[in-house]
Amino acid sequence: MSKSPACRVAQQVGRRGFTLVELLVVIGIIAVLIAILLPVLNRARKVATRTVCLSNIRQLGLGMRLYATEYRDRVPIGYTSGDLYSNYMLWNRFGPGNYTLMGIADQARVMPAPQTYFCPDETDKRWIYNSSLNRYPPVSGQYTRVGYGTRPVVTWHLDPIPAGNWPLLAPLQNKALLAEVLGSRANNAYGPARNHGDGVNVAYADGSARWIPRGEYEKNYANENWLVPGTGGAPDGGMWGDFDKAR
Repeated sequence: MSKSPACRVAQQVGRRGFTLVELLVVIGIIAVLIAILLPVLNRARKVATRTVCLSNIRQLGLGMRLYATEYRDRVPIGYTSGDLYSNYMLWNRFGPGNYTLMGIADQARVMPAPQTYFCPDETDKRWIYNSSLNRYPPVSGQYTRVGYGTRPVVTWHLDPIPAGNWPLLAPLQNKALLAEVLGSRANNAYGPARNHGDGVNVAYADGSARWIPRGEYEKNYANENWLVPGTGGAPDGGMWGDFDKAR
Protein backbone atom coordinates (compact mmCIF):
# COMPACT_ATOMS: atom_id res chain seq x y z
CA MET A 1 0.00 0.00 0.00
CA SER A 2 1.41 3.35 -0.99
CA LYS A 3 1.80 5.97 1.71
CA SER A 4 -0.29 9.09 1.65
CA PRO A 5 1.28 12.43 0.66
CA ALA A 6 0.92 13.60 4.28
CA CYS A 7 3.00 10.67 5.58
CA ARG A 8 5.72 11.27 2.98
CA VAL A 9 5.94 14.93 3.97
CA ALA A 10 6.18 14.00 7.67
CA GLN A 11 9.05 11.56 6.96
CA GLN A 12 10.93 14.17 4.96
CA VAL A 13 10.53 16.71 7.76
CA GLY A 14 11.71 14.12 10.33
CA ARG A 15 14.90 13.46 8.30
CA ARG A 16 15.76 17.13 7.93
CA GLY A 17 19.04 18.17 9.68
CA PHE A 18 20.00 21.46 11.31
CA THR A 19 20.38 24.43 9.06
CA LEU A 20 23.58 26.48 9.14
CA VAL A 21 21.79 29.28 10.96
CA GLU A 22 20.55 26.88 13.66
CA LEU A 23 24.06 25.48 14.15
CA LEU A 24 25.52 28.96 14.48
CA VAL A 25 22.88 29.85 17.07
CA VAL A 26 23.71 26.75 19.13
CA ILE A 27 27.45 27.46 18.89
CA GLY A 28 26.84 31.06 19.93
CA ILE A 29 24.84 29.96 22.98
CA ILE A 30 27.59 27.53 24.00
CA ALA A 31 30.24 30.25 23.60
CA VAL A 32 28.23 32.64 25.80
CA LEU A 33 27.82 29.97 28.49
CA ILE A 34 31.56 29.23 28.44
CA ALA A 35 32.36 32.96 28.69
CA ILE A 36 30.08 33.20 31.73
CA LEU A 37 31.28 30.02 33.45
CA LEU A 38 35.05 30.28 32.93
CA PRO A 39 35.61 33.30 35.23
CA VAL A 40 33.42 31.64 37.87
CA LEU A 41 35.42 28.40 37.62
CA ASN A 42 38.72 30.31 37.72
CA ARG A 43 37.63 32.19 40.84
CA ALA A 44 36.54 28.93 42.45
CA ARG A 45 39.92 27.37 41.65
CA LYS A 46 41.79 30.34 43.09
CA VAL A 47 39.75 30.23 46.28
CA ALA A 48 40.38 26.49 46.56
CA THR A 49 44.16 26.75 46.12
CA ARG A 50 44.29 29.75 48.47
CA THR A 51 42.51 27.62 51.07
CA VAL A 52 45.00 24.78 50.57
CA CYS A 53 47.83 27.29 50.98
CA LEU A 54 46.27 28.58 54.21
CA SER A 55 46.02 25.02 55.51
CA ASN A 56 49.67 24.41 54.59
CA ILE A 57 50.99 27.43 56.45
CA ARG A 58 48.82 26.68 59.50
CA GLN A 59 50.28 23.15 59.66
CA LEU A 60 53.81 24.54 59.40
CA GLY A 61 53.08 26.99 62.22
CA LEU A 62 51.81 24.14 64.38
CA GLY A 63 54.96 22.18 63.53
CA MET A 64 57.08 25.10 64.75
CA ARG A 65 55.06 25.18 67.97
CA LEU A 66 55.71 21.49 68.45
CA TYR A 67 59.41 22.11 67.92
CA ALA A 68 59.37 24.84 70.57
CA THR A 69 57.64 22.48 72.99
CA GLU A 70 60.44 19.96 72.64
CA TYR A 71 63.34 22.45 72.53
CA ARG A 72 62.84 24.85 75.46
CA ASP A 73 60.56 27.25 73.57
CA ARG A 74 63.22 28.09 70.96
CA VAL A 75 62.25 28.31 67.28
CA PRO A 76 64.63 28.34 64.27
CA ILE A 77 63.41 31.47 62.54
CA GLY A 78 65.21 34.41 60.93
CA TYR A 79 66.88 35.19 57.62
CA THR A 80 70.07 34.39 55.70
CA SER A 81 72.58 36.20 53.48
CA GLY A 82 72.02 39.51 55.29
CA ASP A 83 68.68 40.08 53.49
CA LEU A 84 65.46 40.29 55.50
CA TYR A 85 63.51 38.76 52.61
CA SER A 86 65.89 35.76 52.38
CA ASN A 87 63.91 33.86 55.01
CA TYR A 88 62.76 30.80 53.08
CA MET A 89 65.83 28.55 53.05
CA LEU A 90 65.64 24.96 54.25
CA TRP A 91 69.03 23.73 53.05
CA ASN A 92 72.04 25.93 52.33
CA ARG A 93 74.43 24.51 49.75
CA PHE A 94 77.41 26.17 51.47
CA GLY A 95 79.10 25.41 54.77
CA PRO A 96 79.11 22.44 57.11
CA GLY A 97 75.77 23.39 58.66
CA ASN A 98 73.54 22.84 55.66
CA TYR A 99 70.15 22.68 57.40
CA THR A 100 68.96 26.17 58.29
CA LEU A 101 65.78 27.93 59.48
CA MET A 102 62.78 25.63 58.94
CA GLY A 103 65.22 22.94 57.86
CA ILE A 104 66.21 22.56 61.51
CA ALA A 105 62.62 21.73 62.43
CA ASP A 106 62.30 19.52 59.35
CA GLN A 107 65.37 17.59 60.44
CA ALA A 108 63.81 17.12 63.90
CA ARG A 109 60.80 15.42 62.21
CA VAL A 110 58.18 17.62 63.81
CA MET A 111 56.95 19.16 60.56
CA PRO A 112 54.17 17.90 58.24
CA ALA A 113 54.69 16.21 54.87
CA PRO A 114 57.23 18.07 52.68
CA GLN A 115 54.61 18.97 50.06
CA THR A 116 53.08 21.20 52.74
CA TYR A 117 56.08 23.53 52.45
CA PHE A 118 54.90 24.78 49.06
CA CYS A 119 52.02 26.92 47.80
CA PRO A 120 49.91 25.09 45.16
CA ASP A 121 49.74 28.29 43.07
CA GLU A 122 53.53 28.58 42.81
CA THR A 123 54.95 28.69 39.26
CA ASP A 124 58.64 29.45 39.93
CA LYS A 125 60.66 26.21 39.99
CA ARG A 126 62.86 27.60 42.77
CA TRP A 127 59.88 27.31 45.15
CA ILE A 128 58.16 24.20 43.79
CA TYR A 129 58.36 20.86 45.56
CA ASN A 130 61.18 18.66 44.25
CA SER A 131 61.59 20.57 40.97
CA SER A 132 64.79 20.57 38.92
CA LEU A 133 65.85 23.76 40.75
CA ASN A 134 64.64 22.81 44.21
CA ARG A 135 65.36 19.26 45.29
CA TYR A 136 63.68 17.62 48.25
CA PRO A 137 65.18 15.75 50.02
CA PRO A 138 68.11 18.19 49.82
CA VAL A 139 70.96 17.45 47.42
CA SER A 140 74.57 18.44 48.06
CA GLY A 141 75.60 21.53 46.11
CA GLN A 142 72.04 22.84 45.65
CA TYR A 143 69.72 25.08 47.65
CA THR A 144 66.41 23.78 48.94
CA ARG A 145 63.85 26.54 49.43
CA VAL A 146 60.35 26.44 50.87
CA GLY A 147 57.36 28.52 49.81
CA TYR A 148 56.94 30.18 53.20
CA GLY A 149 59.35 32.51 54.99
CA THR A 150 60.03 32.79 58.72
CA ARG A 151 59.87 36.02 60.71
CA PRO A 152 63.24 37.70 59.99
CA VAL A 153 64.33 38.56 63.53
CA VAL A 154 67.73 36.81 63.68
CA THR A 155 70.38 36.65 60.97
CA TRP A 156 71.78 33.20 60.10
CA HIS A 157 75.14 32.79 58.39
CA LEU A 158 76.72 29.72 56.80
CA ASP A 159 76.81 27.91 60.13
CA PRO A 160 73.66 27.58 62.25
CA ILE A 161 73.65 30.03 65.15
CA PRO A 162 73.64 28.46 68.64
CA ALA A 163 70.16 27.31 69.68
CA GLY A 164 70.42 29.48 72.77
CA ASN A 165 70.34 32.55 70.50
CA TRP A 166 67.16 31.56 68.66
CA PRO A 167 64.03 33.58 69.46
CA LEU A 168 61.65 32.33 72.15
CA LEU A 169 58.17 31.49 70.94
CA ALA A 170 56.25 32.72 74.00
CA PRO A 171 56.87 36.48 73.44
CA LEU A 172 55.68 36.11 69.82
CA GLN A 173 52.12 34.91 70.50
CA ASN A 174 50.42 37.77 68.60
CA LYS A 175 53.18 37.97 66.02
CA ALA A 176 53.29 36.61 62.49
CA LEU A 177 55.62 33.61 62.57
CA LEU A 178 55.45 32.59 58.90
CA ALA A 179 54.26 34.22 55.68
CA GLU A 180 54.23 33.35 52.01
CA VAL A 181 57.48 34.18 50.21
CA LEU A 182 57.78 37.88 49.41
CA GLY A 183 61.00 39.03 47.80
CA SER A 184 62.71 42.37 47.45
CA ARG A 185 60.84 44.87 45.32
CA ALA A 186 64.17 46.41 44.30
CA ASN A 187 65.32 43.34 42.39
CA ASN A 188 61.81 42.58 41.08
CA ALA A 189 62.18 38.95 42.06
CA TYR A 190 58.56 38.63 43.13
CA GLY A 191 55.64 40.90 43.80
CA PRO A 192 53.77 41.69 47.00
CA ALA A 193 51.16 39.02 46.24
CA ARG A 194 53.05 36.84 43.81
CA ASN A 195 50.99 33.64 43.99
CA HIS A 196 47.42 34.64 44.69
CA GLY A 197 47.40 38.15 43.26
CA ASP A 198 45.50 39.94 46.00
CA GLY A 199 47.13 38.98 49.29
CA VAL A 200 49.11 36.43 51.31
CA ASN A 201 48.52 33.75 53.93
CA VAL A 202 50.17 34.25 57.32
CA ALA A 203 50.61 31.91 60.33
CA TYR A 204 50.97 33.10 63.90
CA ALA A 205 52.93 31.91 66.90
CA ASP A 206 49.68 31.07 68.70
CA GLY A 207 48.87 28.37 66.11
CA SER A 208 46.32 30.34 64.08
CA ALA A 209 46.55 31.49 60.46
CA ARG A 210 44.70 33.99 58.28
CA TRP A 211 44.48 35.62 54.87
CA ILE A 212 45.74 39.23 54.62
CA PRO A 213 44.75 41.43 51.63
CA ARG A 214 47.69 43.12 49.91
CA GLY A 215 46.37 46.58 50.69
CA GLU A 216 47.20 46.04 54.36
CA TYR A 217 50.94 45.69 53.77
CA GLU A 218 51.68 46.87 50.23
CA LYS A 219 52.76 50.39 51.22
CA ASN A 220 55.50 49.14 53.52
CA TYR A 221 56.47 46.53 50.94
CA ALA A 222 56.78 49.19 48.25
CA ASN A 223 59.08 51.20 50.52
CA GLU A 224 61.25 48.16 51.34
CA ASN A 225 60.20 48.60 54.96
CA TRP A 226 60.36 44.99 56.09
CA LEU A 227 60.81 44.95 59.82
CA VAL A 228 61.89 46.91 62.84
CA PRO A 229 63.23 43.92 64.86
CA GLY A 230 61.82 43.49 68.31
CA THR A 231 60.61 40.18 69.73
CA GLY A 232 59.22 41.59 72.93
CA GLY A 233 61.18 44.71 73.86
CA ALA A 234 61.19 47.30 71.08
CA PRO A 235 57.97 47.49 69.01
CA ASP A 236 57.88 45.80 65.64
CA GLY A 237 57.08 47.69 62.48
CA GLY A 238 57.23 47.58 58.72
CA MET A 239 55.53 44.91 56.65
CA TRP A 240 55.83 42.20 59.30
CA GLY A 241 54.32 44.63 61.76
CA ASP A 242 51.37 44.92 59.33
CA PHE A 243 51.01 41.13 59.47
CA ASP A 244 50.86 41.07 63.28
CA LYS A 245 47.61 40.88 65.20
CA ALA A 246 46.47 43.84 67.21
CA ARG A 247 47.41 43.53 70.85
